[in-house]
Amino acid sequence: MRIQYDNTLDDLIAFQEFHIAHSPMVQKSLALNRWASAFLVLLMLSLLGWSEQDWLLPAIGLVGAVITFFLTAQIQRRTMRSQLAKMYREGSNKGTLGPHELEIKDEGLVERSEFGEQKTTWQAVERIASTDKHTFLYVGSLMAHVIPHERVTEGDYQAFVHEAEQRRASRVVQQQSA
Repeated sequence: MRIQYDNTLDDLIAFQEFHIAHSPMVQKSLALNRWASAFLVLLMLSLLGWSEQDWLLPAIGLVGAVITFFLTAQIQRRTMRSQLAKMYREGSNKGTLGPHELEIKDEGLVERSEFGEQKTTWQAVERIASTDKHTFLYVGSLMAHVIPHERVTEGDYQAFVHEAEQRRASRVVQQQSA
């Protein structure tokens, strides 16, 4: 069973955004950054000197810290997409962008593009995750075959993903039994 699809820069960025949103390590780091930013706002205002009679400065400090906490999250999301695009543009990504063919075989997955062929055993397929626009067949902690649903040009996408999930699940069961 095989499908053909076309990958764009947006698809690669979508994978990275998905991974970032679902990585406990990355989420802890981003949360630490937000809390540290908010704490720094409070610290800077406290260094300005709070007096016991002055309730306005602590109130401004708390409001500023809350705003900073949420603004930092917004800024992180906006700049991340831009930074990812810049990183991908550092290279030509010939083997990653453009037309691909992905084939299911008994031994595993075979991905082909005009620049090469990659074989992955079922044991190396770590997980399969989907959004409404993409399916990611993880072949490493930061690597996946990215299938954009709307740009599948040949083959039955849903049947392909179902078969891949079945093959991966049967390999996981075999590994646990061994």
